[in-house]
Amino acid sequence: KRIVDGPPVSAFEALGAEAEVKMHTGTGEIGSISSSSGDASSDLDVVSTLHGNPIFLPDPISTAQSILSYLAALAVLHLVLHVAVAGVGKNKNRPKTSGGGGGAGGARTQLQNSYKVTSLVMNGLLAGLGTYHFYFTLPNTTAASERIAGYEELGMLSAIIIAYNLWALPVGLAIKEPSEMIFHHVAVLLVASLPAFFTNGFRYFTPFFFGLIEISSVPLVMMNAFRENPHLDREYPITSLIAGGSFAVSFIVTRVIMWMPQSYDFCRLAFLLCYTSESFGGRAILGAGILANFFLTALQLFWARKIINGVMDVLLLSKKVKETS
Repeated sequence: KRIVDGPPVSAFEALGAEAEVKMHTGTGEIGSISSSSGDASSDLDVVSTLHGNPIFLPDPISTAQSILSYLAALAVLHLVLHVAVAGVGKNKNRPKTSGGGGGAGGARTQLQNSYKVTSLVMNGLLAGLGTYHFYFTLPNTTAASERIAGYEELGMLSAIIIAYNLWALPVGLAIKEPSEMIFHHVAVLLVASLPAFFTNGFRYFTPFFFGLIEISSVPLVMMNAFRENPHLDREYPITSLIAGGSFAVSFIVTRVIMWMPQSYDFCRLAFLLCYTSESFGGRAILGAGILANFFLTALQLFWARKIINGVMDVLLLSKKVKETS
């Protein structure tokens, strides 16, 4: 199929011409030769040309300043919420077993609660931004070159997620988060640095990995609040059950079913870019990003197994209760 009149052109030149046609006409023809077709040889040719791009985005200093601005705003938000949570804790007469007492333990509990409330706000923000861009901004099919080096306007999501994890890492250490969560923060910082600072940064994937999947984090925060405050679970059992069920369903859907094809596509393109790179530094950075994605994928499956086991335990317990009643 001829796109423009003239002498024969290469496959990559044809891709560029067809992309230009799509840009001006709004048609979806580019999807017919995009990497979504699974043609690894054509993807390899396209990806290999991307090494001619500049290593860094045009203004990495501005990105760093944005990250610091988001981090400062997040610290202020956490401080305000911490004061509010501490005030509520002092004014409400709680049982001693709820951890609301004084001393280091009480201070840690207040920090945990304010951490959860701040995380709830941030997770809701990221989920909303990511879901919007995933369904309304990104096309269903696009060329491999665009998925790797395009969509600079989505770098904002990377800056926000970096600031969020820079804040969450020290706070998580202070409240003694599980070790897998600490490694999770580090892995996200590593992966998010690619779209934030590098031209070939895979920004096409940021609405999903740095936004949409946080849908499951919102009910998770609520579920943990009930788990760590038994009196709330007793007072609002239906709400607690809804929070737990919503978390289980949203996690399996977003972080397992939807995660796998997105993760595969990212790792495939990152491997092709790494394979065609002649720079040791480029291969090291891309290799680290691929390994971080492998770790995060394994972590999702580890958590999914725990969730499924927990659901099965609840169902078995409910069955036993019915049989004995």
